[in-house]
Amino acid sequence: MPLLALVLGIGLVFTQSAFKSVASAQEERWFVYTASDHPTNVTDAKQPGNYTMLDLNELPACEGSEDLCAIRATVDAGQPDISGSVATAIDDYFDPSPQVDPAYLAIKN
Repeated sequence: MPLLALVLGIGLVFTQSAFKSVASAQEERWFVYTASDHPTNVTDAKQPGNYTMLDLNELPACEGSEDLCAIRATVDAGQPDISGSVATAIDDYFDPSPQVDPAYLAIKN
């Protein structure tokens, strides 16, 4: 009986740890564009490697002309997951009649 309790206890620890790592993997953060001053086209803006993740509560400090400087996205192995709403927001920004979705994009001003 004590052996069964030990096995169940260890199993509980592993299953709870697995749930915690899944929750942190879905965390959203701001990512600042660092490949150059700002992306000049949608292809560059959608490259995850062109961004640097900010600290948890840090907001992007965007200064200068009105250019895209940061995105808010789900963290995927330390890089932004540029899909779904984030990709749509980037597409809208580079549209001939640009629109900025403040939930996902930050521009310099």
